[in-house]
Amino acid sequence: MMKNKTKNRPTHFESEVFHRRTKRESDRFAIPLLILCLGLITLMGCSDISEKKSEVESSQVAALETESKLESEKGVYLEKMELPESNGDLSSDMIGVVVYQGAVYLQAEYLTGDNEVKQALIGEYLGETIDSIDEWSKQDKYSQEFASNMAGAVHTVNGYDSSFRICIQSPNTPDNDIWLYENINGITLTTGEDLYGTRLHLKDNYQEVLGQSHDDWDNGRNNYKTIDLSEETIAKFVDILYTSAFEDLSQEPESLYEIHQEQAHLYFKMKDSTSVHLRLFENGYVGYGNSPTGQAFVKISNPMFSEIFQAVMA
Repeated sequence: MMKNKTKNRPTHFESEVFHRRTKRESDRFAIPLLILCLGLITLMGCSDISEKKSEVESSQVAALETESKLESEKGVYLEKMELPESNGDLSSDMIGVVVYQGAVYLQAEYLTGDNEVKQALIGEYLGETIDSIDEWSKQDKYSQEFASNMAGAVHTVNGYDSSFRICIQSPNTPDNDIWLYENINGITLTTGEDLYGTRLHLKDNYQEVLGQSHDDWDNGRNNYKTIDLSEETIAKFVDILYTSAFEDLSQEPESLYEIHQEQAHLYFKMKDSTSVHLRLFENGYVGYGNSPTGQAFVKISNPMFSEIFQAVMA
């Protein structure tokens, strides 16, 4: 009997079935592999997007921090002073004012005594005051150059910028005493150095430091005392004063003067016989004593402030 040599050869049907089965098996592996590849691509894409998003968020945070830093560096702007119109009900002993180069200068320190010392301070002659301001003056009076409520010759002050400080030598005093007038409005103050350094030249120019109680100051009693602190401690305090930031308290619901906290007064007697008066508040605020605006104060958070304050209060 002849053997069928084609018995083990797959039929056309079997070949087709095998082909389809092999295709299905390959599809079974290929589809998950395709899904896996797509997943990896998506994951890589999401990671890239996430990284870009993180970079954008970091940039936004950095921008906000920069903006905040720039905002803090702008300092406190003291509005240009425009004295209000009066109906005649203001006190007749209103604070002294003089207009120079469009700015309103306010009465500060009164200097009497040694005539040689006063003459050393008096600088270039600027002009004569126009006695045109009183408690009934209209606003337009304050636009006149040298308009004032005090008679006298207006001079620069040697050692100080005339945009900050000038003086009037009054002929009505027996010894030709002088009044200092200061312009602390229409300017921006960022740190203490802007006032106590650039304008007042406090550092290394004082020769004596005195303290006064607030009660004595408030009642006009000229009681001063030497404070029990080393020169090194005072110098460190001045350094801290220079670097401390000004704060604008004009929008606070209560002013520092209404909070009923302890106050003390510190006076730096300068080598040129002027003085720098600091008004200290127990919560760390320091005001310039000659400034009647009360808008800007330096805030000192350093523990040394307490040491200074307690020494003046003692």
